[in-house]
Amino acid sequence: MRIVVPVSRFDTHLLQGWINVVQHLKCGYQHQLHFVLPQSIREYADKAKEELAAFFDTVTIHALQVEPQGGWPVGPNAQFYACAQIMGNEPRNPWFFCELDCKPIRANAFDALAARYVNAGVPFFGSVGPTPHRDNNTGKIVNSPEGPSDVMVSGVAIYPGDMANRQNIKPLMDDFMKGPDSANAPWDIYLRYAMRSYGIAHTDLIGNCWNTVNYRIEGGQIACDPNSSHEVYAQNPTWEPRKGNNKVHPEAVVIHGCKDDSLDQLILNDQIPEVIFSRPQAKALAPVENEEIKALKDQNAALAEQMKQMMAMMQNVMKPVQQELPPVVNLQPIQPIQPLPINVEIPAWENVEKTEKETKSYDPVPSEEALVAFFHKAGKPLVPRVAALQFNCSSKELLSVAKSIPRLQVSEKLPFLIGLAQSS
Repeated sequence: MRIVVPVSRFDTHLLQGWINVVQHLKCGYQHQLHFVLPQSIREYADKAKEELAAFFDTVTIHALQVEPQGGWPVGPNAQFYACAQIMGNEPRNPWFFCELDCKPIRANAFDALAARYVNAGVPFFGSVGPTPHRDNNTGKIVNSPEGPSDVMVSGVAIYPGDMANRQNIKPLMDDFMKGPDSANAPWDIYLRYAMRSYGIAHTDLIGNCWNTVNYRIEGGQIACDPNSSHEVYAQNPTWEPRKGNNKVHPEAVVIHGCKDDSLDQLILNDQIPEVIFSRPQAKALAPVENEEIKALKDQNAALAEQMKQMMAMMQNVMKPVQQELPPVVNLQPIQPIQPLPINVEIPAWENVEKTEKETKSYDPVPSEEALVAFFHKAGKPLVPRVAALQFNCSSKELLSVAKSIPRLQVSEKLPFLIGLAQSS
């Protein structure tokens, strides 16, 4: 499996600890390591490659000529975009996105993840949990307005090789490269609907303990504490700190989120508790079905039933018929009848009535608020043809208005509705 490790100038201090853990566990054999980092800190990757060359099948460095800017989450989003684009060179080969605060804790860590991913049978595989939401006024953590069904795959996860080119994901990932106008949410939250549309699965092999410190062993299990000094809290001083995962699942083979060296010390001193893995398979969550997909499935089911009936009729028609043949009769050839000339008067073009499309009347283009509400309800890029049918307006005029609204993501591609949208 391809292990992708992004490095930025803000977390180079974590790199040596990651190297030490991998060397101690010897968990990289039969896997390929990829470092993705700005050219300005290339020397860190060169040193890491030298130290880890004997512990992976291959170690590759991908140096970015432009350093991701913008702080959290804009900078990390841009670096994730670069990783997905680079990994797209092998579209059928999945990759594990392993940040430097994600440490393997067992010798079989990457082997176990690769095996469970194949067993899960879905493209996106990681720690699945509720999507975090905050009150815009108080900064307190609140439940999602969509209810318990609003879940996401935490960023440290296994992704498909062709992720960056998938139809539902590509236009959203392009938003990560718009500089000051980039998406102001981490990629795992921003892409959650699109990822769920293809299928996600949860695994306990990844201990998701975002922004935690003070790792220790309590009652035979790994425990940790939340860290309130993360940069996101400095940028947003009114935010309530997220609660840490005090106990790590005993089957975890990697732990994501440690911001100090306490977890490194547990690993290097061989204090990680032994575990006997259970046999249950990864639980895949069903892909999200919106109204359009459900309608298409209903149409396909109706067509399948019609085809079944037609096949039954054809089988009855093609059955051999047992009957006596009539006696042969010699018939005289029929003389052909000469056709009579017919004069047809072709009307002039100017007399032809206008088509229904030319005479169709449209309602005015909806307001910006109505388009934004329609966009949020759909949960995906605004498609002018679909929106034009909804509001009974000209799709050309609606497209012109929609492109001027910065809050909208506009896509003119909708292959499975071609032929249904007949507005202008």
